[in-house]
Amino acid sequence: MPGLLVAIFIFSVAGVFLYAGFETATLAVNRKMLAERLRGRSQQADHVFGLITDTQRALAVALLGMNACSLTGALALFALLQRLLPAGLGRTARAAWALGLALAVAVPLFVLVADVLARPLVRRRAVEFVMTLNRPLRWSVALLWPVLHGCSTAAGWLLRPFGVGRAPAKRPMKVGEIYAMLGQAGEKRGLHEAEREMIESAIDLQATKAREVMRPLVDVIALKIPETTVAGALETARATGYSRFPVFRRRIIEMTHYVDIPSLLIAGVREGPLEPHARPALIVPETMIVGDLLREFTDKGEHCAIVVDEFGGVAGWVTREDVLKEIVGDIADKGADEAPRWTRDSEGVFHVQARMDLDDLNWEIESRLVKGDDYDTLGGWLYARLGRVPVPGDSIEDDGARVTVEQMDGHRILQASVRLLESDDKA
Repeated sequence: MPGLLVAIFIFSVAGVFLYAGFETATLAVNRKMLAERLRGRSQQADHVFGLITDTQRALAVALLGMNACSLTGALALFALLQRLLPAGLGRTARAAWALGLALAVAVPLFVLVADVLARPLVRRRAVEFVMTLNRPLRWSVALLWPVLHGCSTAAGWLLRPFGVGRAPAKRPMKVGEIYAMLGQAGEKRGLHEAEREMIESAIDLQATKAREVMRPLVDVIALKIPETTVAGALETARATGYSRFPVFRRRIIEMTHYVDIPSLLIAGVREGPLEPHARPALIVPETMIVGDLLREFTDKGEHCAIVVDEFGGVAGWVTREDVLKEIVGDIADKGADEAPRWTRDSEGVFHVQARMDLDDLNWEIESRLVKGDDYDTLGGWLYARLGRVPVPGDSIEDDGARVTVEQMDGHRILQASVRLLESDDKA
């Protein structure tokens, strides 16, 4: 009997890990990468996307599973301790000691397994987690969802007299369903790769923030007024190829207006002071969703905006073209001599521009560098890991890669090398 209780407790701990990971994977999995991994395996794709497509159902099952496993494990440990404690304590005292010890052991252990082990691990490898454990997870959903659905139905009947109805049966398509449908369309209906990628990029707009597509302040070309004249602005436009510039008076971090070069040309303005032609710029937070930003541009007839951080300081500059590039790629710069964002040498080492977004980097070179709440780029990843201003040659190993700083410009990282450690191991 003690052996059975020990087995139940161990399986309960494993269940907490499984359901905590399921909860994290549902929210963190890169559906675009998952669709790419499952291309050509339509049956498995249906099973995997079926798990995570209905987020509400998946999270409800994960929560119920974690609670059930935690309760079962605690009860098994309580029963085991009751058998192991000395009989001389008396029945009541032994039960009290067993309960106290069971809670003292089970609660920290389950928190450790869920929050310290499962969630951080799965957040880094959500795609692999879902693909590997999709069978037991599907069994769990099949077992637990009827219980939750029954409770929901009962609650609906009980609340109906109070005017609270059940949710409509029909619902919008989930992101996972769209990705799965795109993959099947590409295989069966001849959907071109470029068309599929464009649709996927449009979907991703609802998960992309303004700070991920903006031009950071260190790269912004701004014009100082009243020193810059209209002729100077036109010359800058010819030299850079840009058609709109933010303007500032004393410091670039205080810019609030911009000038529109096409408007100057249409009006026939070629000379004179630039300041009278400056327009108030649209101000948006760096956390604004790009889809909402594009809608804001359309509704207000604007083409650009100044991006500010949480403290109200200027963080960068974003244009409508920057947003559209997320959907259709570089429109105007396809033929420009722009350096690639990364290259790979003969030894399999990637040399990457530090300003490259981590999601794009992970997607293109199959790395697993984890994006943080306060950074989005490879340079930000390095700053977060090093905790100081780096110098060329600084190297760090984390998230399955060795990343080395290669080029700096003052305090700014320009380029770093990325060596995937798993690739080395396989070689």
